[in-house]
Amino acid sequence: MTPLVNRRFAAVVFVASVLIANSALADQQISAPQVAPTPLIAGSAQTARVTATVSADPNLIPSSVNLVKRYPSGLVTVLGPMFDDGTHGDAVAGDGNYTGQVIISEAKAGQVELAVTAAYSNQLLRASSPYTNVAVIAIFSITSATNLAILGTNRLPVV
Repeated sequence: MTPLVNRRFAAVVFVASVLIANSALADQQISAPQVAPTPLIAGSAQTARVTATVSADPNLIPSSVNLVKRYPSGLVTVLGPMFDDGTHGDAVAGDGNYTGQVIISEAKAGQVELAVTAAYSNQLLRASSPYTNVAVIAIFSITSATNLAILGTNRLPVV
């Protein structure tokens, strides 16, 4: 009985090493996403157009290319799919440039971290682009001072 168990283990190790060797040959590179418009406006839902280049790889699963957001806590969530089919804001089908249009709404000024991920048929883990930091700015108006008022201070409360 022991020789049979050893043969099964050897087969599993062989299959795993073939998968690892094949995955090392894959060209799984994703460029950092480019976002427009920038900066984003805090407190306002905006449609952003995001593009990234995914290198040609026969194991790429095109429907798996997604835009993700990383929160300060480290949590990552999918914002939406990206396309290379000439639709959804994508200019040319099949050119390796993936495009997505997503609504981004940030409550406060700061930064949003975005990346593009993709799955490959011979991989257990998804490939990811580097994260891009997108600025989020606050726009405000002063409503308590009257026109041409002289306030006698260099500080105004902003609420």
